[in-house]
Amino acid sequence: MRAVMLSYNLIFLPVLNDWKRQGDNEVLLLQGVDLSRWTVPTFAGKTGKEGVEVVKSEIERLWSKLEEAIPTVDLFVFYVGSSGAERVINLAKEYGLTPERTLFVLCDCDLRFKIEVITSCGFNLARRVLANCGGQRELLAIYESLLSNGCLPS
Repeated sequence: MRAVMLSYNLIFLPVLNDWKRQGDNEVLLLQGVDLSRWTVPTFAGKTGKEGVEVVKSEIERLWSKLEEAIPTVDLFVFYVGSSGAERVINLAKEYGLTPERTLFVLCDCDLRFKIEVITSCGFNLARRVLANCGGQRELLAIYESLLSNGCLPS
């Protein structure tokens, strides 16, 4: 299994953004690494529209690190948190990812809007996991399962 996990939030330390390999399984972890950043509306100390723009910018910065791997990846796992995080759904569409290769980890902040964006971008058949705000617990479980077992946790 070859997977990419992307979250504008910090998922866990001390793992740095890079490919991790265990046996035949590889995971490219791309996480926001600034401990002062958390979730909108106070992402990086910013609020409202400014916070949304910071989230979008962080997603785009992390996305640039996965572009060349897209053709070789079996599964993309994206955290979709508060406002601005829907940018990752739009990028998935722009880069031609398919629902079969995509998993969205969603917090329940403005969940209806996120589902509308997922559907409008053609990802209504993509897998979804409901998460706590920040998504760390769910993302960590997914990361560990992909790396050690080559599959999603049951």
